[in-house]
Amino acid sequence: TYWTAILLGLIQGLAEFLPISSSGHLAILQNFLRIGDLENQMLFDVLLHLGTLGAVIFAYHTELRGLCREGLMLLHLQKPKRGARQDPARRLLLFLIAATLPLIPAAFLSDYLAPLFYDTFFIGFALIATGFLLLAADRYGHGNKTEKAMTLSDALVIGLAQ
Repeated sequence: TYWTAILLGLIQGLAEFLPISSSGHLAILQNFLRIGDLENQMLFDVLLHLGTLGAVIFAYHTELRGLCREGLMLLHLQKPKRGARQDPARRLLLFLIAATLPLIPAAFLSDYLAPLFYDTFFIGFALIATGFLLLAADRYGHGNKTEKAMTLSDALVIGLAQ
């Protein structure tokens, strides 16, 4: 219904930019309200995430333009000018690519992992585990790593955790 779509859109919009799982909260609400079958839930989730992507593109269009420019330069194998400092957009793009690499093995496991995204017990466990990780990071994390100090291994760890 329209009301259900509005409610799920609100959950997605509010949860996506917080350090909580918007997908997990959507799945819990869809199970709680007994909305559709698994295939329809996945389709609607994808549409909600496309809406989020549109908002991100709108909000970060300037930064994304720089990333696209650097991506095209990388595809054409253009190196930065000699002696020039590496463009921060190129560095960020390389880190984004590195952070995406852990998805390759996950793609082979998708048939086994997909049903877990709609299992409320697993989702509840994952949300609790994430809460403990966030608490530990808040209490024990040093918080002194900056974007400039980030390394390739940091990007891979972030991608793996994501």
